[in-house]
Amino acid sequence: MKEHREQMKDKTFSFIGKGSVISGKFMLQGTTHLASHLEGELVMSDDSKITIEPEGSFEGRLECRDIDIFGKFDGNLISSGTVLIHSSAQVYGDIEASHLVVKPGASVNIEGRTLH
Repeated sequence: MKEHREQMKDKTFSFIGKGSVISGKFMLQGTTHLASHLEGELVMSDDSKITIEPEGSFEGRLECRDIDIFGKFDGNLISSGTVLIHSSAQVYGDIEASHLVVKPGASVNIEGRTLH
């Protein structure tokens, strides 16, 4: 058990739980899962992936490397890696990414640009 706790100290991650509503300007690092509503500005300060869970939603400006969207996104997204929009997602706004993948069934109304 002590060994497990020591390993967890070295890992950086964030989980914003279901039912929470938060707003503001955030800078996070480490794998991040959003299962609530967040509005404002979010910058991932490292190359870790962010996931918007099916019950999660984001409204505002988001900068990251890779993102998986299962829930709702409305705003401006800048990704230096891959944006993966899953079939359960609802995505609106502007997306700028190196790679953009939209799965069948996703609801999208975006202006998108891919970067090379």
